Formats: sequence, C-alpha cells, structure tokens
Amino acid sequence: MEKENIKPVPAVSDKDRKLGWEIDFNFLCLVSDRTWDDFYASLETVESVIKVLMELGYVEAETPAVPFRKTIEQLAPWAEGWAKDRGILDHGTPEAQAEKTIEEAKELLEAIREKDPDGIKEELGDNLVTLIIQAKMQDLALSDCLEYSLRKINDRSGRMVNGTFVKETGTE
Repeated sequence: MEKENIKPVPAVSDKDRKLGWEIDFNFLCLVSDRTWDDFYASLETVESVIKVLMELGYVEAETPAVPFRKTIEQLAPWAEGWAKDRGILDHGTPEAQAEKTIEEAKELLEAIREKDPDGIKEELGDNLVTLIIQAKMQDLALSDCLEYSLRKINDRSGRMVNGTFVKETGTE
C-alpha cells in the first residue's frame, strides 16, 4: 500500500473505544482484495471487523467475540483508574478492599451453584477487579503475585478430596 493511500481509521463507537480497540485497517486492506473505501463503509463496529477477519480466515467461527485478547497488565490500569475516580485508592483501606473481595467471592459461588455462565463470567471479573485494586493498594502487580504463587505451588503434591485439592502436609 502506498503512503498516499493510507487513510485515517474510521471512528468506532464509544463502547468499542472504551474497550481499547485498535484495529489496523491498513493491514486488512493488504490481506484482502478490498479497497479502503469498502472497509470505511463497512467496518463501523467491532462485530463487523470480526466478520471480516472470519472471512479472511484469521478468526475461527467458534472464536469468542473478542479476537484480540488483552492481558491483565493491559486491563489493570482501567480497573485502577476506575478505583481512583471513585476514591477507592485515595480513601479506601486494604481491609475494606479484602472484605469486598470476599463479598464478590460469595457472589461467584452463588453463580456457580445456579450454573449461570454469564453470572460466573461477571463475578470472576468482579473478583479480578477487587484483586487488582488490592494489589495497587499494596504497591504490587497482580501478575507478579500470580507468578509468585505459581512458583511456590509448582512442585506441591497432594490429592483430591471431595472435589478439592489438599496438599500433603509438610509441602510448601
């Protein structure tokens, strides 16, 4: 694609913008036989981008609706900003935040018991938000905490008892 043919990216909805969508429309032109004008007219939403990516074979039909997954590191600032905007980081306490995590964990348990897939997804997300905020309050990155724990339990041995893994005594 020649430099003079590169055009500005079409506007996306506020909802898509808040989700942090960044699509390289020039790439889509290069890998397909469509022109920029074709894309400009048709790629107004994330869903329309997904449809084109499916047609081009870059995304499978069974792929979840978010083809470009964000990492915890990419999403954590959003949760931290949300908490900052609401005064949680400036006026909240780690103890109160831990209580909020317990509250969200109970809501997750309820969604699991009700076999509610959407509720489970929502409550897992809510739990992650509370943990991201707690990590920020402790001046830690949640991904560092996860790595620390995974390294600690990596060689742990134990057995399953009534659907729960129980570590052997004397193992870290």
